[in-house]
Amino acid sequence: VSGLAFLLRLVFGMSPPAAGTCTQCGSPAEGSRGGHGDFDGQAYCRRCWHAWEQASLLRSSAAPKALGPKSAGLGGAGPSQADGGAADRTPAAGIGAAGAGAGAADEDEITAQVLDLLSGMQDQQSRTNDKTTLEFKGQWHPKPNGAETGHGVVPKDWALAKVSENDKALATYGWAGGAALCLTNAFSDADHMEAQAQDLLERGHSEDHPQVQCIRALARASEEREAVMRKQWCDIDFQEGEANNQELLQHLERDFATQMVNVASRRRAKEKEDELHYSGGVVSGGASASAPSRRSWWQVKVSGGTAVGKTYLGATMSRQDDFGDVRLAGYDDESGRQRWRLEPNTAAGGDASRAEWFHFRLVGGTSTERRLLAVLPSAPGALPSIGLCSEDEGSGRQRWRISACRRSSAEVSKRTWYLIQPVGRELFLAGDASGRLWLSEGDSGTGRERWLIPHWGDLGPTATAAQAGGSAPSVGPCRSEARHPTDEIAILAARSGSEDAHSLADLTPEEMTAVLNNNRNLGTAIDLVGCYLKNYEIDKADRICQRIEPLCRERGGLWLFKLLNMYSTVRMKQSRHQEALAMYEEYEELIGLEPEEHWELYDTVYRNFGWIHCSIGNHGKAMHYFRRCVEIKKKNGVPPHWFDQWDLGKTHARLSVQKGNFSALKHSLELIKKGIELHQQVEQQDKVMLCKMLNSAGECASILGDYGNFEDSQGWYEEAVRLHRQSYDLYVVTLGKGKPLTGWCMEHLAGACRRLDTQASRQEAKNLMIGALRVECTKDIIKLSAMDRLLASVLELHRDADDPQGLAGCQDAINAGLENLHRRHVDEVEAASYAALLRRVAQVLLAHDAEANRQGAADLLREALGYARKAASRSGGGAGAGGGQRAEVARLLELMAGGRAGGAAQATDARDAPLFTPKAGDQEIAALDPHRLVVDLERQLQQLSQPVAASPASSAHLSPPSSAAVGNRGGGVDRGDVGRAAREDPPLSGGDERPGPQPRPSVARAHEVPVAPLAAAARAPAPSLSAPSAPPPSSALASARGTAVRGAASMPQEEEVWELVD
Repeated sequence: VSGLAFLLRLVFGMSPPAAGTCTQCGSPAEGSRGGHGDFDGQAYCRRCWHAWEQASLLRSSAAPKALGPKSAGLGGAGPSQADGGAADRTPAAGIGAAGAGAGAADEDEITAQVLDLLSGMQDQQSRTNDKTTLEFKGQWHPKPNGAETGHGVVPKDWALAKVSENDKALATYGWAGGAALCLTNAFSDADHMEAQAQDLLERGHSEDHPQVQCIRALARASEEREAVMRKQWCDIDFQEGEANNQELLQHLERDFATQMVNVASRRRAKEKEDELHYSGGVVSGGASASAPSRRSWWQVKVSGGTAVGKTYLGATMSRQDDFGDVRLAGYDDESGRQRWRLEPNTAAGGDASRAEWFHFRLVGGTSTERRLLAVLPSAPGALPSIGLCSEDEGSGRQRWRISACRRSSAEVSKRTWYLIQPVGRELFLAGDASGRLWLSEGDSGTGRERWLIPHWGDLGPTATAAQAGGSAPSVGPCRSEARHPTDEIAILAARSGSEDAHSLADLTPEEMTAVLNNNRNLGTAIDLVGCYLKNYEIDKADRICQRIEPLCRERGGLWLFKLLNMYSTVRMKQSRHQEALAMYEEYEELIGLEPEEHWELYDTVYRNFGWIHCSIGNHGKAMHYFRRCVEIKKKNGVPPHWFDQWDLGKTHARLSVQKGNFSALKHSLELIKKGIELHQQVEQQDKVMLCKMLNSAGECASILGDYGNFEDSQGWYEEAVRLHRQSYDLYVVTLGKGKPLTGWCMEHLAGACRRLDTQASRQEAKNLMIGALRVECTKDIIKLSAMDRLLASVLELHRDADDPQGLAGCQDAINAGLENLHRRHVDEVEAASYAALLRRVAQVLLAHDAEANRQGAADLLREALGYARKAASRSGGGAGAGGGQRAEVARLLELMAGGRAGGAAQATDARDAPLFTPKAGDQEIAALDPHRLVVDLERQLQQLSQPVAASPASSAHLSPPSSAAVGNRGGGVDRGDVGRAAREDPPLSGGDERPGPQPRPSVARAHEVPVAPLAAAARAPAPSLSAPSAPPPSSALASARGTAVRGAASMPQEEEVWELVD
């Protein structure tokens, strides 16, 4: 019993109640704090404890001295054994000393700059301004005006009795737009014009009649414009509580699925009609034409070297002076002008494998005398141009040779590409960045002379051995019969509950892509991404963006512009800041306007750049961009807005902490509070933004309490609790308890409650921290590092409260978190960090019940050892994990850079690959040496396998992991981690939408014990088995450092609001 008691004290950090006089100052130690390890039996008054806490935030070596001569203040405190003798690093006590010198001077200058920028701020805010027709709602919006601004229009004769059940349900959500949400009330102008074209056909006109073609061209243009502008759904606020928000989102998903089913049905019917027409009603072999065995047309796409939006070999509706008959288009608009029949020469008898040359004939969309691709006559000495003619006059100018080659490059997958040459000439069909078609004298290697004909197949007879790569040729056009039931969009549709949505799973990948590339579906998909972002269902948003990014990149223009804005938002919420920055830099390049031409747009662009740089930690550059937001408005006669007040207040706070001038946080707090007041004048309905601003203010108050005078600290902590509690209560009402924003607020509030240090606040802090852990472990944007931090915080809080049994509340969260990380391949990408996490879980197990969970903890450590050895083998002789997520980011940035060259976008076939699995960034635990981690895990396993002796002395050999292995996470909690605001704006919850292999059973699952709940958590990770040999005293204040201040410290990053530019 005594041996187990000692093990519990050693691992869990329990210490006897402190009593007597303060070891530091000698005053009565009423309400004192007791230590453990080298500090067993010693006590500290609350004033000395607070002073030590201030210093420990500045440097980890600061600690109250053990028994010895008294000294005046912390300056004379000698370093403990845990300090490694770092006596030269003596902290300055209090705000005055910490902020003295250049830091304070710099900060005073920053404060003056911020106040100068905000001069002219109007006390009465308004959404509108006489300098612009737009209105400000966090960003500049056009006032809703039907299809012109991407919103639905409800017809006057619209009646519930005539619509579907889903439309009836959507009509009841008046707070979100009601019947305008229904997709049946969108694209009405295009539908009206299509009906006119159909009426002409019924009167006897053909598809080639100029009137039919003209009306359909206008209908497609109207449809595309409304689709790319669409924002009816992403304008919804989604602040009506978790249940209502989720119910509405499901109806929107169902509406989207129904639209895709309808488009797929119409497309199939049209294809059957076209093939019947082309084959004369009979398909080869005498089969019924109702089930065609081959398609009659193909798309031809340039491989690269052009520009975004210049991809498809196509024709103009009429001859144009600038481009002639043919040009590169961004997508197949279904007019027939981007579809080609590849007709083998007559001697081949229709067999492409024996053809010497082909005709490229348009399916439709032009006059009948402009259908055949041809080399046009040219002046002597000039390269011939490309155009269209009516027939082959035998000169060879309408005949083309096609030779195949296998592409070998750094792309995700290899692609077969073709060289297209006019018969009898050593010239090559090529495209350029303007979309013009011409004949090149050779293959430049840029991709502009290389063409893709999806699903056509290798044309072996015309390919040389070198071109074919020595492989056996496949010949002729081929249609893949393989089905693709795991397409992300098809799965989303099937789960929406829409009738007949399961039919989408029967489409081939090519067919599904064509359905999704329809204007209506593509525009609605982007609109739906905005809904997922607001509901923090980030996995779904990521999957859709991955799926449609190649389609938008081929189209270019506004399509790519809008997609990049949404996709960069997804990456920001996943804390993948470098990818977000690369996307947003491309986004800015696409604007094509000077700031003076559209200052409202640049106001938001500058703000987004500022937020990205804040997330990266470059607060100086962030301040530069936020300054530009104010300056561009002032230049156009518009005063700063409440958003500017908040942005500048937050960045001022971060710079103040970064420079050590903590007293300047009072200015930051005043700026943020003023921003809240201004925000409430015009945006009272925007509760989520209010919550975020309250959180920012609460963080400032917490840090002021940490670094202020002891007499003032309690008041600052009470203010922090008030602000965070107000934010938390609003989050619960508007979003629900399970959303990431609510989880981060729980962590903030827990840290503030712990600082108050009353019995009630300590209990509340425990419950809140476990709640924050549950949210972290179940959300889409789970971070291994955040899970480790929260587990350490929970462990410290329960240790301080002498409540080991309360750790049982972590069991389900731990198991869910490990499965979540496995599903995202984080255990493979960051093996060393995952090993440290497993060790942290083992620590929690032993703290809960050292005897019952001993075997489970040992099994977890063995699993951790396997991961640590794998990480060590990757990293060679140096520290680090040998690439990990940083290598993934480098690869993704490389692929993104390649996509800017234009041409056929590279779709990713292997969506299950770890590289493309949705996951958050910042997974790695900092300062982790995998080699040292292996040594420590081996030692701890050996120590844990020895029987517990009958006396405390026999257990003294259980030492903690070396600080070199796990940084400052060895035994206690990183003082800057507990209650810290998560830096990411996590992915929206919703789960991985694609079925796939389930994560392998974890060791923990294998050791679940029904009677002892936490034993089941043996599935989790944990860093150290015992407390450090000479830790600082186990203080509630020390462990509950909710403000993120690491060493010289950085203020916790606010979750990203991120503006969606429309």
